[in-house]
Amino acid sequence: MSASALAKKAGVNHSHLSRAKRGKDYKSLSGELVARLGRALELPAGYFPEERETVVVERIRADSQLRDRLYRSITG
Repeated sequence: MSASALAKKAGVNHSHLSRAKRGKDYKSLSGELVARLGRALELPAGYFPEERETVVVERIRADSQLRDRLYRSITG
């Protein structure tokens, strides 16, 4: 599948996808963009690490107790 066809199937602009893929114009592959690409490719949810990272960060931001428990477990 071409990048253009993938962008269309994922519902994103081809030029945006191209810039994000190359890191051009301060664009990057966000967790949401990667999730859309994964769905377009019919991959399981969470297939890409960027998507998993986005889910984890959102949960940590939404739950201060989780954030504090995680911090304590990481820092000893």
